[in-house]
Amino acid sequence: MLAPLMHQGWGPAVLPWVAFYGLVYGTAWVLGPLLLPHCRKLDPPSRAYWASSVVSTVNSFVLTPLAWRACEQSELLSLRTSFTVSTHLSTTACVAMVGYTVWDSLVLFRYRAHWSSVGMYAVHHAGSILAWGLCAVSGYAHVIAVPTLLFEATAPFVNARYFLATAGLKESVLYTINGVLMFLSFFVVRVVFNWWLYLSRFWWQRELMWQLPPAIVVSFNCLFPVNLALQMLWFVKIAKGLLAVLSRCHADGLRDRELLVTREELAYEAVAKRDGEGECV
Repeated sequence: MLAPLMHQGWGPAVLPWVAFYGLVYGTAWVLGPLLLPHCRKLDPPSRAYWASSVVSTVNSFVLTPLAWRACEQSELLSLRTSFTVSTHLSTTACVAMVGYTVWDSLVLFRYRAHWSSVGMYAVHHAGSILAWGLCAVSGYAHVIAVPTLLFEATAPFVNARYFLATAGLKESVLYTINGVLMFLSFFVVRVVFNWWLYLSRFWWQRELMWQLPPAIVVSFNCLFPVNLALQMLWFVKIAKGLLAVLSRCHADGLRDRELLVTREELAYEAVAKRDGEGECV
């Protein structure tokens, strides 16, 4: 079943989502400094990044259940499902992702001179708009596009890391726990599940894949490997960050034990000295 956007066009469907995420961004921009003292100290680029992280978190809570429900409804995780299956719900999920990515691209372009890794995110965003846009318009390959939206489930942990660091809680236990959860969720969803999706659609179901229109086949065979490379690159960075945090915690623990031993030795020496003075008397 072809997606309804084939005949209606995707522009009118995407704009409400762009407006929604823009509203979330504006709300976070205004309320952040009013509710959180540390946000008042942020300069405009940092404040924009903070607001964008709020938008990313909200997007996760919108897209993850939406994509999961669409996968359940049409069995989009099954190896028996055709590449031509699409529903209103799966199309809505694709459109919502395009809307979010368009908004985030606008903010990224505005602060491109202030934020880091802009080039990597620009490649990611361009590929995202192309891939999910094609799926929304054509109705094809929802068995690839919609399950990949489950990757957004990791966003709250990634953003929480930034929120905690901005709030001055980088040395807290909560920051360490969130780092572990971020690593685990990223590994399960964006590494293991991502590679399973690649193997299942591009290898085990390759005969069905090659029956799609050439534009879809070429696009996904070019874009999905880029997705894999970016996810692995980000995972390596997360793993290094987690190791640094755990190493610091281990070093702090060793230092605390050394201080404890030192205090015990001093106390023992003081008692021994006092006993020795008593014997001399």
